[in-house]
Amino acid sequence: MNERVVRISQDVAEAVRAVEEAGGRVLHRYDRVLIVEGDDLPELRSDVELTEAENLAVEAFRLRKTPAYQEAKRNRPDRDKEWGKDDLDAPDADEEQAAPSLRAVAKPTSERMINEIAVGVVLVNGTDPGYVMSAADRVAAVADVQEGLDWLAAQEPNAKITWAYDVRVATVDIEPWQGARWKGLPETFYKGIDAALFREDNNATYFFKGDQYVRFSAGSTTADAGYPKPIAGNWPGLPASFQSGIDAAFWRESNDAVYLFKGSQYVRFTKVPDGVDAGYPKPIAGNWPGLPASFEAGLDAALMRKDNHKIYFF
Repeated sequence: MNERVVRISQDVAEAVRAVEEAGGRVLHRYDRVLIVEGDDLPELRSDVELTEAENLAVEAFRLRKTPAYQEAKRNRPDRDKEWGKDDLDAPDADEEQAAPSLRAVAKPTSERMINEIAVGVVLVNGTDPGYVMSAADRVAAVADVQEGLDWLAAQEPNAKITWAYDVRVATVDIEPWQGARWKGLPETFYKGIDAALFREDNNATYFFKGDQYVRFSAGSTTADAGYPKPIAGNWPGLPASFQSGIDAAFWRESNDAVYLFKGSQYVRFTKVPDGVDAGYPKPIAGNWPGLPASFEAGLDAALMRKDNHKIYFF
């Protein structure tokens, strides 16, 4: 059977009836845009101006028919696997709770799923650049909804389901992480950092996340301009493994040096602009006497307390 998009100007009920009388079926309905299935269907096209939701329907349908989209669907991870089987973990971490939900999925579709079924799609946009949903994002979202509901309807063809859509775009204009104590951080940093460091030689605080870092100068209430920056190139002499991210960092008062840790190794900067000191990286084991073996294998965090001049490893 062939799927195609038709636009209608006549009464929706009349258009649907005309499709069905010709042996076809309306799969998706967005007001005056229909996605229909069938051969030799009546011509229902018109030159009506489409709403935003109707345009999304048309563009989503076109996207689904592109070779790139179809190839991505064929090659998506775990395509033919089932939850809880085929080495694919159930979505619920508690297996005892997951089991009933998995059994429910295995049951036949509900007998209520027949004829026309309402579908509500809310696309949430933001005003902050990090939360803006692009036009391509919207089309892709609607395309995936169409694709998924096509599959669901095909589980019981005799139900002759038509999905009737109401698509809305909501804009959220709240400030992300409003009231954060460390202003100006990238989104990912607010969700958790890898390491933090205070340097007394320049009175600056540094936060590390992945292969990037930010700096707060003394007295500043927001991140310094130009940050985040990549670790690579800004901490001279670091091994490649450290450039992709670090695990812990601290400044040591006794020698005015900065230490960065990654896995079972660490480096030292006596003067940061001059690069990593000669002879580094070194293993944690043997260079920080008395550490348990689990600490020698890697640290989660480190700090020096100014009030007692002691170093703490976690």
